[in-house]
Amino acid sequence: GHSLLLTGAPPVAGWGLHLPDLMSRLQGATAAELDAPDDALLSALLVKLLADRQLTPKPKLISYLLTRMDRSFAAAIDLVAQLDNASLAQQKPITITLARAVLDNRPPNA
Repeated sequence: GHSLLLTGAPPVAGWGLHLPDLMSRLQGATAAELDAPDDALLSALLVKLLADRQLTPKPKLISYLLTRMDRSFAAAIDLVAQLDNASLAQQKPITITLARAVLDNRPPNA
């Protein structure tokens, strides 16, 4: 047999489908709701992503990022890449000052 994974922002009922047969089949399928990651998961993800780049941030930095970033896996991946790039470009460690500049998307004051 074949498997098919469908994803969508609203539940199936909100997809605006007009074919009754398709609607009933989709509503009969198993549905799972994925919530935004909580602080513990997002924190662990940030630490892991930074560690993958041989970076070991202080816990205060992780706390700072958690309260100011978009709460998604994609945002965490993107943010770590931006932090790493800024750190390499300026040849400075990732500090709260550097993180603030990246989050504000402006060059930090020297």
